[in-house]
Amino acid sequence: MESEAIKKNEDRKRKISEKEKEVKKNEAGLQEDMHAANNLFKEANDRLASAIKKKDFKEIDIAHALLDVARTKIDKATNAMKTCRSQRNEIESKKSKLIASYSQKRKAVFQANNMVHVDIVGL
Repeated sequence: MESEAIKKNEDRKRKISEKEKEVKKNEAGLQEDMHAANNLFKEANDRLASAIKKKDFKEIDIAHALLDVARTKIDKATNAMKTCRSQRNEIESKKSKLIASYSQKRKAVFQANNMVHVDIVGL
């Protein structure tokens, strides 16, 4: 019974660890995406400013389109990062529950061992 509970906790621990690695990997990719989108946004903004000074309406349209693409990428990355944050909070909650469960089981085993010891001493 005790070894079954330990095995179950180890399995839960492994699953939490795998999910945490997955979330970290996703966050790293999202940070790269956000960096690329910010660079695109800066480039488009510079092109727009230059086009306005030159009164080059064709270049203004191109820069405007690039700004739209950059905004869309930033929005997607931001929403995905929110999801990762939510997943991270869920992982932390599961870790806390796992630790609490482990602590309760250790306490129960310790109390059971003390009862056996008291019974033996009382004989």
